[in-house]
Amino acid sequence: MVNHQFQLKRSLLALLFQLGVLILIGIIWFQLFPFYIFFIAIFLATIVYLAFLRRPKMRSLAYLDQDFWSIQWSNHSKIEHVQLYRVADHHIYIVLYFKQNPNSQIIWLDQVSLNQWKQLKVMSKLV
Repeated sequence: MVNHQFQLKRSLLALLFQLGVLILIGIIWFQLFPFYIFFIAIFLATIVYLAFLRRPKMRSLAYLDQDFWSIQWSNHSKIEHVQLYRVADHHIYIVLYFKQNPNSQIIWLDQVSLNQWKQLKVMSKLV
C-alpha cells in the first residue's frame, strides 16, 4: 500500500511570495498616496500580515479513505478528520478545499519532498 501521509515543513516560497506581494503593493501605494497615508497603510498592512502569520498551520496531512483526510495543526496535538471536496493544482502550490473548514489550505512545492509532491499532483487530478 502506498503511504499517503505528508509531513509539512515551513515554506520559503510562500514567505517570498507574500513579502513580494507586500512590497509590490507598497510600491504602488507609494506612487499613489502622500507619504503619511503611505506610512499608515504600510503599518496597517504589516500588522495584518503578522496576524496572518499567527493563524494555525497544517503540520501533517494524511489520506484516509476516498475524500476523507486527517489534519494535524501546528498548535494542537489533536487530529482533525475532514472531508475534501476540491483540489486546485497551480503548479507551484496546491490548494485544498474542505467541507468542514471554510478556510482553504495551501501546500507549497517546497513543503514536501519531490516524491510526495508528485503524489499530491496525481491525487489532485483524481479528486
